[in-house]
Amino acid sequence: MSKWHFNKSLIEEAINTGQSFLLSPNLSKQDRLEITSDIKRFKLFLDGNFDNYIRRRRQNMPYLKNNIISGMKNLEKILSPRLRRWLIDLAQDQIFTIDSETPIFTMSLDEAAKTTLKNYKMNAPAMYNFAKTILEPKQGIIQEAVLNTSSYCFYSDILQLPFIVVDPLDDAGCLNHELEHGIEYLMGTRPHFFYSEFGPIFFELLFCDESYKKYGKSSLAMHITRIKETEDYLNVLAVYFCAMKIFSLRNYDVSEQFFLETFEYFSNVENDNLIDFLNDEFVNSQIIESITYVLSFLKAIQVRELANNGGNQSGASFNDIVFSKKFKFKIPDSNYQLYEKYIEEIKQKMR
Repeated sequence: MSKWHFNKSLIEEAINTGQSFLLSPNLSKQDRLEITSDIKRFKLFLDGNFDNYIRRRRQNMPYLKNNIISGMKNLEKILSPRLRRWLIDLAQDQIFTIDSETPIFTMSLDEAAKTTLKNYKMNAPAMYNFAKTILEPKQGIIQEAVLNTSSYCFYSDILQLPFIVVDPLDDAGCLNHELEHGIEYLMGTRPHFFYSEFGPIFFELLFCDESYKKYGKSSLAMHITRIKETEDYLNVLAVYFCAMKIFSLRNYDVSEQFFLETFEYFSNVENDNLIDFLNDEFVNSQIIESITYVLSFLKAIQVRELANNGGNQSGASFNDIVFSKKFKFKIPDSNYQLYEKYIEEIKQKMR
């Protein structure tokens, strides 16, 4: 039996504590919903169900249109027209297109934990003790399980602890990725939601770099997976921002027919498939996720470059992003050169 499993007594304590919280008459509706949700999840853990299912309601017109238009209006206040245009161009230039095919790189959880601790000791000593504490098997807050979903980190306010579920069939860097989420929860960092994946992706990249020293090009699968996912996200964002530009010119006062025809034109998805496509990619929660992963990855590449160059700039840049609620994305003076350099580095190492 794997030593990586949740402490059953801790899970039972969380359920009992949560149920006692629910007895309070002064509990807000939001807190009540969150505690109830956590209790349900902990009960699933006790039953051996560790999948992270997120229920998404399929929307039809006109609710689907209203959701997407509302999201566009909100994003228009956060993302400048120049940044939106730049992301469209980034997608169209296809610099994240990479032809290399390589199997997922996996390693035992013991080895992943060892490499992860080395990663923090070398690159973020201030986080090392947090990482060491979470990774201690006796804590019982990491579960190894084959999932139908992907690995994830779940933070419960009931015990104020992160619980991490790792699928051994996922990329080896996923432990470091989810662990960074857990560390940031414990440290109380509050990055802007568009950078909520920055820290985890940054340390994931450093984990991949460290793994390359020992395992060679097979470990580059972790980099390649992130690159290919980013290409997919960028293609989605290009469609969204192009449609957004058209709708904004009409002050978002568009008919259902024009709304659907516009997305059909930019996406080349037709008829009945279009509604499914819009639900899968463009409802507000979905497009926010795509933007988050893209901007977080782009920032992670920038800070990784600083780390490779030595000095203290990488640490200062990391802290500026992770500990700030403000959204700042400065388009690099070199435009795409930094990202092209990163892609070329991975391609060279694959040869």
